[in-house]
Amino acid sequence: MRLAPLLTVALAACLAPACDNDVLLLEEEPAVPVVYGVFNASEDEQTVSITKTFRFAEGGGARESAATPDSVYYGPDEISVTAARVGGAEVVAERVDVSDEVVREPGDFSTATNVAYRFDAEALDLSAGDSLALLIREGDRELAAVRQVVLPELRFVQSRLPPNTYSLTNENPTTFRWAIEQMEFRPLIRTVEVGFNFYYRETRDGQTESKVLYWPAARDLTENNATTAGVQMDLLFDFLAARLEADPNVRRAFDNLQLVITVGDQSFRDYRTLLDANRGITSTQELPPFSNVAGAVGLYGSVSQLRQPDPASLTPGSFDALFGLDGDEYEVGDLNFAP
Repeated sequence: MRLAPLLTVALAACLAPACDNDVLLLEEEPAVPVVYGVFNASEDEQTVSITKTFRFAEGGGARESAATPDSVYYGPDEISVTAARVGGAEVVAERVDVSDEVVREPGDFSTATNVAYRFDAEALDLSAGDSLALLIREGDRELAAVRQVVLPELRFVQSRLPPNTYSLTNENPTTFRWAIEQMEFRPLIRTVEVGFNFYYRETRDGQTESKVLYWPAARDLTENNATTAGVQMDLLFDFLAARLEADPNVRRAFDNLQLVITVGDQSFRDYRTLLDANRGITSTQELPPFSNVAGAVGLYGSVSQLRQPDPASLTPGSFDALFGLDGDEYEVGDLNFAP
């Protein structure tokens, strides 16, 4: 699913507060929609997840009900999802099964089906500053609705284009610079993140699979004028060591590195502030509910992204460090990266 890296974790985490609320599973009240996703101004194809709060299936226990997709997904004819440019064109989102694209870990809930809703934003003819409405209806009744403002686009500064090769062993921060188009809408940008897609291949039991990890290198750049960031590139090694399993039977090969700059709206900044206020020794140990969708639980925000157009490689010294040579200074040798 093409979710913006800025808050992939936050989007998933926004479901957790719903689980903290008191929900009586045997109630006869209608299920509550659970909505999460982003409108990405840089993409034509938009994806949003819409499920419903869990209810027991008729005649089944909790585990049997959880294994039934209908216990969390609306049926094909139960709801309609419409995206509209306020005061202009609208499109009806298509209900799709994205099980082949988004693989869920095994658990009590069914993994055989993974439903999402998609629409083509190009048909809406949106520009920066336009208002987008997402409407969820059950027949003629409106279940939930949310409005977002389209964020301006980004571009790289010609004099500071992303490098073709990255040095991961440089002791000084690497500086990245970008520009914001449609300057009059610049104040709509409330949070910025600079990250990297790390593409690699993993061979396990004779089978090779292409994979990608997203590294959020510089987070929560919340100043309106944030169009530059310094990244300590050697921290990528710490990220890889934390995310990858050190298994002597697994072999890995680096493919490329891609810079990704993401800007987000006020909803994401508010949600991050909520998370930060409720972690650590000063936290309440209880995450308050957060939702910006009327009639539902969840988060639907607005982002704009800029991606490095051509895949980048690493400097020879960076490859040596990734392979764990010269004393394995960065302690990643047991990840088994090799040429």
